Amino acid sequence: TIRRKSHAYETIPWLGFVFSRLCFAGRALSIANGLLSLAMNFFASLVYVLFVAGCMAQTPAERATVAVTQLQRWFESDKGVWSGVGWWNSANSLTALAHYERYLKNSTFMVDIEDVYDRNERKQFLNSYYDDEGWWAMAMLDVYDLTQQEKYLDMAQVIFTDMTKAWDNTCGGGLWWNHDRKYKNAIPNELFLAIATRLYIITKQASYLTWAQEEWKWFLSTGMVNARYLVNDGTANCKNNNGTAWTYNQGVILRGLVDLYKITGDPSYVTEAQKIANATIQYLTTSGGILQESCEITKNCNGDQMQFKGIFVRHLSYLYVETQGTPLHQSSYATWIQHNADSIWNTDRSGTEFGVYWSGPFSGSNATLQTSVLDVFNAVVFMSGQ
Repeated sequence: TIRRKSHAYETIPWLGFVFSRLCFAGRALSIANGLLSLAMNFFASLVYVLFVAGCMAQTPAERATVAVTQLQRWFESDKGVWSGVGWWNSANSLTALAHYERYLKNSTFMVDIEDVYDRNERKQFLNSYYDDEGWWAMAMLDVYDLTQQEKYLDMAQVIFTDMTKAWDNTCGGGLWWNHDRKYKNAIPNELFLAIATRLYIITKQASYLTWAQEEWKWFLSTGMVNARYLVNDGTANCKNNNGTAWTYNQGVILRGLVDLYKITGDPSYVTEAQKIANATIQYLTTSGGILQESCEITKNCNGDQMQFKGIFVRHLSYLYVETQGTPLHQSSYATWIQHNADSIWNTDRSGTEFGVYWSGPFSGSNATLQTSVLDVFNAVVFMSGQ
């Protein structure tokens, strides 16, 4: 006969009572576990919004993390683009994502970055709009800066080569906007300049510098940089058409000019860039110094125009960083960008989402608006050297 060992709860009555109650509690918790698992995602999100986004996210890196985490909720990995936005907007989202990873020395979203490339490489990121192509070439170079993987540099070169087909002798040079060849405007030419200088810095191939210098010579000849040092939208009859001075046209040009300065050592390129940047801060802001697109005044910004402001800030931060330690440096740019970042966080935010009116109120968000704001938060991180 085997004698069973008595448990303490069987020989001590009050322990039996406690044990029975613990068993009951255990069964109750088991039943509740299913409900808790269903609610887990909701409560996790709630805690994130109320605690992380509302309380903790006060450093530049924390703000950028809030913005990028929400942005990636709109990412469609099976397509390699962001939902609800245009083709060129996704290129800018990729740039913002690559900058976040590089500035914070992170690798959280590398799978998403790879998905963008893998899902779209077959068509080489080309379409009928040369500015769209330019945005993707810039994004490829941004990912190359992050990863040093040659495939991204190679793709940028393929795209740039296709863009050269848009250049002809009409108006003495310059790129057409698209395959229709009816409009020579600022943005594809600014992108062409910026890509050419970046490719020259990386590869040292002389042809890229030749293209960059020819582009800037032509751009100046059109008068698209007006008397107030704002860049108008494009040309008519080979001269400035006095079209809207969109903020992104004030931004991309800064990259090309700063890189021409880095290549040649000629400070006149930085002087020109600073005149454009200073004019933007003077003329394209609210009375409180917050960057504002003209379409915001009439509350009719479209999906393209919602992207523009972050692009300006992105390139202004580049001007700031690349002139540090030189007599050309203007420290006021960092103060102004920080002022805009604070205004966005305090007046144009709902939880983890950000809107179009950087001085408030919040009026809704999407991947384009989120990317534009991420550009600002990234810029603060970039300038701080964090």
